[in-house]
Amino acid sequence: MSFILQIRKKDSLFVMLYCVTMFVLLLDQVGLLPLAEIFRKIKYVYIIVMMVLCLGRARIAKAWLPSIFIFILLFIHTILFGFVITNKIVAGETLEHAAQMLVYLVMAFVTYYYIIINDSLGVFVDATYMVSSLQMLLTAFYYRSQFVNPLWGLYQTFAGGHRYKVAFGFVHPGYLSNACYFTLILSIIFWEIHKHEINEKKKQIILGICAIDGVIVMMLLSSAQRSGILATVIALFIYWITLNKNKRIYRFLKVIIPLALPFIIISFRVNDVWNYIWDNSNRSLNISVNYPVFREIGNLWTGMGFVESSGFIKDNSVFGITTSSLDMYYVYIFFTTGIIGCVIIGSALIILTVCIYKSPKNEFRNAISALYISILFFAFWQCNLFTYRYVSSFFVQVLLLSAISCKCTIRSTANRLGRNLYAGCKQ
Repeated sequence: MSFILQIRKKDSLFVMLYCVTMFVLLLDQVGLLPLAEIFRKIKYVYIIVMMVLCLGRARIAKAWLPSIFIFILLFIHTILFGFVITNKIVAGETLEHAAQMLVYLVMAFVTYYYIIINDSLGVFVDATYMVSSLQMLLTAFYYRSQFVNPLWGLYQTFAGGHRYKVAFGFVHPGYLSNACYFTLILSIIFWEIHKHEINEKKKQIILGICAIDGVIVMMLLSSAQRSGILATVIALFIYWITLNKNKRIYRFLKVIIPLALPFIIISFRVNDVWNYIWDNSNRSLNISVNYPVFREIGNLWTGMGFVESSGFIKDNSVFGITTSSLDMYYVYIFFTTGIIGCVIIGSALIILTVCIYKSPKNEFRNAISALYISILFFAFWQCNLFTYRYVSSFFVQVLLLSAISCKCTIRSTANRLGRNLYAGCKQ
């Protein structure tokens, strides 16, 4: 990616360590990492080095407080339900999950803190897009036999009965759709940072992004995951709408959507479309099977045990009772940590929502808003919010919390060649 901006000297160590660490974790997700048990421990080295880099410039600004408070809420949630309020039936699994969550949160926080104290949001986006897209391209090449005809993939996802799903080396097609979704949305944010590049580089940037996105779209359609495809479409639609606020198409949609919405709702009701989607997505089992177990061994206020969502898998339940796979993040938080857990996580989401809404109105804010709204929708179908389960969730959390902590700008600065653009954030 020759069109990526030159790296500032002070960010060199961060970029090198961050790219290596993230690339290792991303390759581990798709089974392309040799000696995975050894190499994945690089994340601990990353955390220690980042702590050292941050300690020398430790400070707190008023604009950072909402994000820091969100981190505090997530730490409280993990410590409270991982070590203080536990269910003895799943004590071992809870401890293991909480320990992994703490590592995930510490890693996210030191990354976030480095970004805001060094004005390195643009560098973070560049580095993340580079490692994410490189991993996706390597995965596509290695598992190239798993590509399906994109038109057939789209048809069988929404119109067919039995779906043929592929995972491109990921544990499950859901992981693949998460990775595709995030990399596609990240390409928009990357473009927003670089679109003011000097004219002769614009074509190169556009062609590079389009080529990468084209491969990833084909992988997404091959996954046959409705939630991932819909979340991507929602994000792109929201972003497109916000960019066209002052244009005729926006005014047309502003009128036609409210008029068409009642007919769509009536059509869904008459044709029982919602029940068809709900039943065929297997999400109904999340509640119908798990709720009786929740009532039997759980507590309304504190849940039934803060275990990883995979602990609910039917044939491998950690509760000693038959449960169903739990794929819905909001339901997962309620079942595992009860009303108290929902209040803590809900408070974090409310703060994040308000901060994004009040952030400066620009194209960067539009892209961040599209990412946030779509991930909230995505989390209704998968447990992919505030979790170590998906590497993409780490990227999303750091990106969103960094974006609301600074006044993001894209400003031209002259380097010694007079032809460089620096994208940063101004507290």
